[in-house]
Amino acid sequence: MNNFVQTYLYFIKITIRKKMMYRASYIAGIIGQWLGYGTIFATLYIVVKKFKLLGGWDANEIAFLYSLSLISYAIGASVFYTPCTGLANKIRTGEFDQVLTRPINPLIHEILHGFNTGYLGHFILALLIMTSSLVKKNIILSNINILFIIVSIIGGALIQSAILILSSIGSFFMIDRK
Repeated sequence: MNNFVQTYLYFIKITIRKKMMYRASYIAGIIGQWLGYGTIFATLYIVVKKFKLLGGWDANEIAFLYSLSLISYAIGASVFYTPCTGLANKIRTGEFDQVLTRPINPLIHEILHGFNTGYLGHFILALLIMTSSLVKKNIILSNINILFIIVSIIGGALIQSAILILSSIGSFFMIDRK
């Protein structure tokens, strides 16, 4: 397991270096994501602030919940989005057959080669909004609260990852169907 983690971290480092070759493009992509998701956060915040409560939740609580969702999505999608969305094309072109003949689990191979650094922007934005909402609600971060938030994020990331994997299952059965 330790070898897998070291290998994965090495692949992440390589992926980040590749993305940084086109730094302006990468940063523009992150800014675009911030604008998109920032607009969603702002809209939710303004709407809930205008109505005072939404189902008993105030604007900062809604922002916290949405940031939890976005952080878990960022973690799950950074690992599984690229392998899952590219699977149909790899199967259709026969590239996935090469993966199947390698002496490594195909899922692990795809995970190692498919880390998506584009979700770093999601993660940072959601972390900033989560921090802001916790400060505005005067939540004291005890060890148990921090542990609860971490476990919630990990659980959410596992659910998001499972949904991405589930969505790619059809790739094995629906090749070239339009």
